[in-house]
Amino acid sequence: MQARLNPVKAIRAQAAGAGNSRFPLRKMLIVLQFAIMQVMIVGALVIARQMQYS
Repeated sequence: MQARLNPVKAIRAQAAGAGNSRFPLRKMLIVLQFAIMQVMIVGALVIARQMQYS
């Protein structure tokens, strides 16, 4: 006996609903990665200046 639920439709509906959340994880991780990158660039510039000073 075949199941009446179509697994492809169920997976697509679940995937489509995941992107509609208020604070999606993917966007938060991208923002976090961008912020960390900025901190690392500023840190590298500070270290380079400190090495030139001494």
